[in-house]
Amino acid sequence: MSKTGGGRGTNQYGVKGAGKTVPSKKDNRNPEGKIELLAPDPNREWDLHTVQFGETPLDEDARDFLTDRYQHIQTKDELNVAESENIFEAMEWLNEHPFNAPIDLLNQSALLDLHRRMYGQVWTWAGHTRQRETNIGIDPLEITHEWEILLRNTQFQIENETHPPDEICVRLHRRMLQIHCFPNGNGRHARLVANELGRILELGTDAFTWGQRSGEGREEELRRQYLDALKHADATDDYGPLIAIATS
Repeated sequence: MSKTGGGRGTNQYGVKGAGKTVPSKKDNRNPEGKIELLAPDPNREWDLHTVQFGETPLDEDARDFLTDRYQHIQTKDELNVAESENIFEAMEWLNEHPFNAPIDLLNQSALLDLHRRMYGQVWTWAGHTRQRETNIGIDPLEITHEWEILLRNTQFQIENETHPPDEICVRLHRRMLQIHCFPNGNGRHARLVANELGRILELGTDAFTWGQRSGEGREEELRRQYLDALKHADATDDYGPLIAIATS
């Protein structure tokens, strides 16, 4: 089975065709526990509030996987609104039903359900692991196995305090991106999981803002720093720069 990317070939949905990028919205819980949904700036090519670190570009053929409710969607803006509304509801649910302990969150069934709550109104693949090979992520046949290893390792790190809590959360985020568990939505899902784990570990609800505190006008620089931090962590196992981005 050959890997395919955003050009010709079979995409992560199992559909042949060319890929196009669709931006996605940022979601975040503030220190008061209220939900703030930040609107994208259509004038920016790269915006932390629209195209997020770790997101996979959507293929044009992905429209075939819209639920019946959203078959009418024709534009990227309509898709952004639909996804954002779904994610907003998922975050409201999470605020009302927070996880009580790491072991409750670090469970594949729980994380699949969280992904379904984030995207299930919009996409038929929500809550299902990726079934096709892509340029991003491991062999889909290895996803369940590698994901379980990651979750057990994270639980071990927490119980034995092998790393500071913020690093444990960021390590979980990074490895989930590498595994690329889902056809799409991996970045937002991994960030939400890291945020929730940070809350459980008593870091607060706003420990990870993923660039929110850095101010306007630094999106391109932050993106470059983020990619450099990923490479640095992979090469050296030093997560300091990546933690700095996550908490900026």
